[in-house]
Amino acid sequence: MDWLLIQVLFLQVLVPLLLLIWLARIREKARFNWLLKTIMVLSYLTSIAVAGIWPFMPWPYVYLSIAILLAMRGGWRIKDIPWLDVAELRSQIGLVGLLVTSLASVAMSVYLFSGWIPPAGSSINLTFPLQQGNYLVVHGGSNIILNSHLKTLVPTPRYVPWRGQSYAIDVVKINHWGLRTNGILPTDLKRYAIFGDSVFAPCTGKVVSAENDRPDLPVPRRDPDRTKLTGNHVLLECTGVEILLAHLQRGSVVIKAGDHVIVGDFLGHVGNSGNTTEPHLHISAQRRKSGQPLIGGEPVVMLFNGNYLVRNELITGYQAMSDRHNIQ
Repeated sequence: MDWLLIQVLFLQVLVPLLLLIWLARIREKARFNWLLKTIMVLSYLTSIAVAGIWPFMPWPYVYLSIAILLAMRGGWRIKDIPWLDVAELRSQIGLVGLLVTSLASVAMSVYLFSGWIPPAGSSINLTFPLQQGNYLVVHGGSNIILNSHLKTLVPTPRYVPWRGQSYAIDVVKINHWGLRTNGILPTDLKRYAIFGDSVFAPCTGKVVSAENDRPDLPVPRRDPDRTKLTGNHVLLECTGVEILLAHLQRGSVVIKAGDHVIVGDFLGHVGNSGNTTEPHLHISAQRRKSGQPLIGGEPVVMLFNGNYLVRNELITGYQAMSDRHNIQ
């Protein structure tokens, strides 16, 4: 079974259910103990609501709603017991552990919410390049838990060639059931909802680089293409900022370096080429000097229609296109 799936099942299914059962059992002899337990459970559920990937969008809110109801029920049932059980306080070593865990859970929640704040610095406002359904951001935000691309901001020689993609987002498409695939971990690329989706120019500008002949890799795959991380791609220069759209489908890119495009022009189809383990669209922005690697510039924050996109953001594309989109 896929390791990511195991993590999701453990952290987003098993642990929340066990915590809810624990919260439902009222055995505390003091209200302070119950309060710490409640804070810890609510903080954990809040953290996974923000940090987990939720193609079934309502689930984290279901967990939180149940936890709040259980907390209200528990608060009513213990209203007549003391705040502290002084007689047993010295022997309650577990209370210290509960206190530390509760504070750590709250701190983690605060840190995760900080990832919703755009990084400092200049930004570019773009049009969302996918417009044929519902899309989910799986990597996006301003801390490394929400957005793994941020690791390339670390000033080490290994990451210098990739620095320009540090504020990137990764996007998948979800069907009307809220699933990104038809089936569990399918090997057929066509069963991924985003595979073959049309990609449109998010800005008006000039094509700096385009590649079209990298193979679409099979899934599941543990050895993505490290020689051409971007795979088939389009790199646009718009008002001094370069916009990368990567992991496109082989043979689908219809433009070449030197071409000019306007917002909404068809560029190609989403594929599974380059440094990728399943079909998705990678979007990043950078300012690059002469001689720097393809994605080795200074990263630029992206806004889409004025919004800063973070993990679990749901974007609904337009179903009806204007004639100039020229869908292929």
